[in-house]
Amino acid sequence: MQGITKAKSLNHKRPEDRENQFELGRAYLALASLRDDGGEQSEAEKDLVRARDLLQKLVDTHPEEPEYVEELARAENSLGILYGRAKRTAAREEAYRKVVDLAVRVSGDRPHVPAYQALLARGHFNLGSTLLDSGQIEEAARS
Repeated sequence: MQGITKAKSLNHKRPEDRENQFELGRAYLALASLRDDGGEQSEAEKDLVRARDLLQKLVDTHPEEPEYVEELARAENSLGILYGRAKRTAAREEAYRKVVDLAVRVSGDRPHVPAYQALLARGHFNLGSTLLDSGQIEEAARS
């Protein structure tokens, strides 16, 4: 929690510092994971949404930065997992569609980076599983 407090403080002092914004987004992702592991799903979701919103702003203003796109995809993937456990099928599907879109974007420009290819594969798998669970068999097969 101290890391987030410090990053938020720096963010208020230097809101234009994109690296601080990126680290704050990553800190929220880490905190969400800890809260989720501790059974605090509601708080974990809030942290994931904060992370996603920060990272989305970075991707919007700096689309050329692959690590921003990758972290945004990770935030969406984590939201998809949380939504799946909560039986929020539409939100889960939307999150995984975003993961696939982001992963296509980052892996297409850098096909030689295994982490980006793995992100793409994970996104397709999770989206396909979600579609299959909701009875959308043909679309799941295409995913």
